[in-house]
Amino acid sequence: LHVTYNRKFMMLSDTGSNGFYRCPVSKGLIVTSCAATAGVAMAGLGSIGVASGTVVHPTDALRLLTSQFASEHVRDCIMSSVVLYTFRVFERRFGSRKFANALFSSAVLSACFHIGTLAFCRSRGIQLQLASGPYPFVFSLLIPFLFDVPSTRSAAVPLFTTKTFIYLLATNLVVSQGIGSLVCSIAGLLSGSPMSHHDVQEEQVQRLVEMGFTRQAATHALSSSNNNLEVAMNFLVSN
Repeated sequence: LHVTYNRKFMMLSDTGSNGFYRCPVSKGLIVTSCAATAGVAMAGLGSIGVASGTVVHPTDALRLLTSQFASEHVRDCIMSSVVLYTFRVFERRFGSRKFANALFSSAVLSACFHIGTLAFCRSRGIQLQLASGPYPFVFSLLIPFLFDVPSTRSAAVPLFTTKTFIYLLATNLVVSQGIGSLVCSIAGLLSGSPMSHHDVQEEQVQRLVEMGFTRQAATHALSSSNNNLEVAMNFLVSN
């Protein structure tokens, strides 16, 4: 029974251990991003991010869509792929359909923010070129990762948690292409993800409190486990 609990909890942890099991959308997104980045590199296109001076051209709609998958640099593609691989835990938790819908919504909202920002910069005579890469997907999922995925202290480096590495990669993506990557990161954060902040069931909280856990810990565990009492209990006992 304890082994079963641990397996369930690993599906809610920050890394997981089963590769792309039950994660076809995450796998497709990472493969598409890597393939698009390789295609841009082999074609010698350089940066494909849309600039404020050309935002009125119809061809930029397709360019804006493509730039949400292909990274300008291979290192950015690797970093974003590692982060997205970690975020596959949300697809397991909510299902591929809901996960795909959330990603699509984030991409659309980010694109609207990009267009508005570019139009504003063009009207003010400000030169801005957006970064290319899967920023909408990475940074929209960073919000539920922050609030919904539990973290534990690293045994090797006490000052670090099991989520610190992902935060460092995300920070590198923010500054990797200057102002352009900063704008895209902010757009991703603003687009957010509708999958965060679950309402916990009061009855479940009370049952955990009666077992001796604090209300704050019980609420956090139930929120992280999508109101699964068994998984929440295992998390509280393990930590």
